[in-house]
Amino acid sequence: MNSIKTCLKKVRKEFPKEPGYDETIWYKSATKNVKRVPAEWLKTGAGKLEDLGSKQDLLGYRKDKEAKPNTQVPQDSFKEVTFTWDYQLTEFDKKIKVKVVISEKCWKHIYARHKLEYFAGDVQAINTFWKDDPHEKITQELLEPEINLLIERSTLPLRVLQEGDKDPINETAHHLFFQGNMEVVEEVQNIAEPVANSQPVNKSKNKKRNQQKKVPKAVTKPPITSIHITLESVAPESPELAYAVEPTLLQNEYSQKRGLQRLSPPKQGSQSVEEK
Repeated sequence: MNSIKTCLKKVRKEFPKEPGYDETIWYKSATKNVKRVPAEWLKTGAGKLEDLGSKQDLLGYRKDKEAKPNTQVPQDSFKEVTFTWDYQLTEFDKKIKVKVVISEKCWKHIYARHKLEYFAGDVQAINTFWKDDPHEKITQELLEPEINLLIERSTLPLRVLQEGDKDPINETAHHLFFQGNMEVVEEVQNIAEPVANSQPVNKSKNKKRNQQKKVPKAVTKPPITSIHITLESVAPESPELAYAVEPTLLQNEYSQKRGLQRLSPPKQGSQSVEEK
């Protein structure tokens, strides 16, 4: 106890000032103080905000966010993408198949919510945007270590997985924030079909040889247990990957460009919380 008291006195002596609101760590959002995520933060007048929402109509959005037909976007622009790999908890555990699906709906959300040019006006407490084209940046090389970490953190019993086990996703891994679901499924393996003897049967000369040839039997293999992950959102949280904008600035910039009503700055004296 004496050692603890000595340490506390030393800390108090070296840091006599009471901790307070630090704008480099926190910012205001409605009634809350929100902790900044790792990103390159854009300020008022930033050139990157000039094109905010300029291409939202290509996703089918108007000022009122109602969808409308658009023929300028190829039908396969947001085609579903699937990534697969083997995951192993430790070198002593068996490998598990992992399948990650980014649907057309998810791609559209990524662009409408997390790409400045396509931004459709959904302002939240935390707003991050891909610096580069998400289609080019969201690769298996980027996803695999991030998703593997989410699997390790999940509530799934990784050593005794059962079909139907589920766990929702709503968190940051290393450099990406994910929303979606993971589920354990059992996939039936292909069954080997009997193969007919392609050689003609000659009853007189080839009878013995044809009798020695065996037709393969159908074999049923045990199902493969895998983890299927369906993503609903992938947002960057890293200075190398992301821009970030405070909500009041983002709303006002968007409103100015879309001819909507601007917001007033949030009130002071809000409760401090860390929000994801």
